[in-house]
Amino acid sequence: MAQANVAKVVIDRAARPQAKRKTERVLENIESLAVAVVLALLIRHFVIQPFLIPTGSMKPTLIGEESFGDRILVDMFSYKFSEPKRYDVVVFRYPLNRGVNFVKRLIGLPGEHLEIKNGDDYVNGAIERKPRKIQNGMWDHWIVYEFESNYRSAFDETGDGKWTAGDDQWRVVANGEALLKWKNKAGIGDLRTASFIPVGDRLVRFRCRLEQDRGEIMAEIREGDDTLRLHLGAAGSGGGVYVSRGDEQLASRPDLKLQPNRWYSIAFGNPDEQVQLDIDGDSIIYEPYRSLGGTADTQSILLGASSTEASFRGVEIARDLFHSNIEAPYDVQIPPDSFVMLGDNTTESKDSRLWFTTTIRTPDGSLAIVDEGEVQTKFPGAAGPMREIVDQFGEVYRYERRPEEIDNHRHAPFVSRDLLLGRAFFVFFPFVRTSPFHLNWRVVH
Repeated sequence: MAQANVAKVVIDRAARPQAKRKTERVLENIESLAVAVVLALLIRHFVIQPFLIPTGSMKPTLIGEESFGDRILVDMFSYKFSEPKRYDVVVFRYPLNRGVNFVKRLIGLPGEHLEIKNGDDYVNGAIERKPRKIQNGMWDHWIVYEFESNYRSAFDETGDGKWTAGDDQWRVVANGEALLKWKNKAGIGDLRTASFIPVGDRLVRFRCRLEQDRGEIMAEIREGDDTLRLHLGAAGSGGGVYVSRGDEQLASRPDLKLQPNRWYSIAFGNPDEQVQLDIDGDSIIYEPYRSLGGTADTQSILLGASSTEASFRGVEIARDLFHSNIEAPYDVQIPPDSFVMLGDNTTESKDSRLWFTTTIRTPDGSLAIVDEGEVQTKFPGAAGPMREIVDQFGEVYRYERRPEEIDNHRHAPFVSRDLLLGRAFFVFFPFVRTSPFHLNWRVVH
């Protein structure tokens, strides 16, 4: 009986008109396309959504330009089921004009006491140290030195040795300690105040080679009262890698020894009161220390060798992410279900440090809370053409004169949880940024 039924079905299908089968295939394709479009719209609206970075407030993490900024993918889903994490790059509605989206880095979490001192973030009285994966993306390349005979314009020679330049490298014959001291200070220019802000957390990258199997390569970073000295010992002298501060040894790797006549890539830094040392791209030391204090104004970087002959290439100075104090000291207590957002490019970022409100009287006599900066920008004088002001909820008011301000310059630094849209996780466009061989696709950290 079953075989007879199967045969009947096969016969019935074979007997269908060709036109009807073609119509069914068209309908199936339309149905599949409609399902795909609906799924794409649902994913775009609820799961992943693209955004354009229009400004430079998040450099160097994200590059923003009016017409050619980074395009990022934003996870719109995860914050519905998990807590935002410190250092997430977040897209959110601007609290003082919810019709505008901002992209910043999450620095302060609900219930925390947040302070900014000397560019570093302090949470509940303790310095907040960035995880290594996050720190890798925070170094902003400040300057790179080519190997020319006029290197003395950037460095002073100290100690007992002779330096020469040529053949794309610097070479030193060190009788005792022979170091080059960098003359400049690593910092940033504050465009708002036309002042220079010294940055104490720095990284020096270089390539080095021992020409003799003795002595050691040395580097030194000084910030305030902390002078961190790196020692890279030659195998012939017993070897060993360690970082000292005066007579105190902060971190060590006695098993590591530099071999002569081989180039090594070194990165040595002091981010967030941590010792960072990489050799040939591998993380060797990443350990915290307790600062002795002082200010970033007192700083220096030195590089050289002791009791050996050595060569150097590719000297590069970088600085860490730095949050400047707009109204010193920056000190806030974050309420429940609220967050503090700061831009990586501290001197060109309108973020939690700079959000101030003013209460204006609207044309109908009621009161509205607006962005103080918008009033100041649109009404530099008393009168002028009709201009619009948008309040925190998107209501638009039109004025010919600067509106009456009832309560101005009130700090409003917090982003409430309901304003969070999602976490930026990938840059997908433009495909290249600097050259056809340098893909711009990258994960956002």
